[in-house]
Amino acid sequence: MLQRKVAQVAAKNVNCYWDHVFYNYVSYEGHFKDGKMNGKGNEFSFPNVEVGLPFDFNNDPIDGYRYYNIYPDVIMGEYKNNALTGMVKEYWHNHLWYSGEMDDGQESGKGAWYYNNGQVMYEGEFKKGKQSGKGSYYDENGNLIYSGEWENGDYAH
Repeated sequence: MLQRKVAQVAAKNVNCYWDHVFYNYVSYEGHFKDGKMNGKGNEFSFPNVEVGLPFDFNNDPIDGYRYYNIYPDVIMGEYKNNALTGMVKEYWHNHLWYSGEMDDGQESGKGAWYYNNGQVMYEGEFKKGKQSGKGSYYDENGNLIYSGEWENGDYAH
């Protein structure tokens, strides 16, 4: 992976601001400390599109591109020791997927998952990447399916 310095580097490259450049696009933009992502930053990635994957040639191209959309997946948030920790927004294929708190790279605290149409799918509390505590689950049209206690990603019966 290529790295490109974009701002003044502190003594001995311990604390700095870098862009990672990977396959001719920036894959991370943000702060580093002791060689790890630390502080505010943005991650960018593109879906793996390789020769040999099954494509649906019966449908029209998306935005003029036959194989896949060109929108990167974007994560905007706070990092600590290479893991998302703090407030985060995740966009998948140009749609908001998650907005809320994370701890050690997993949803933790208050947050919301979203459908591709922008409607809230789940809004409430998370623990270790799963619904836990109080929360509400909705269908794609915004109709409430369940509201109440959750445990380990399931309704707390």
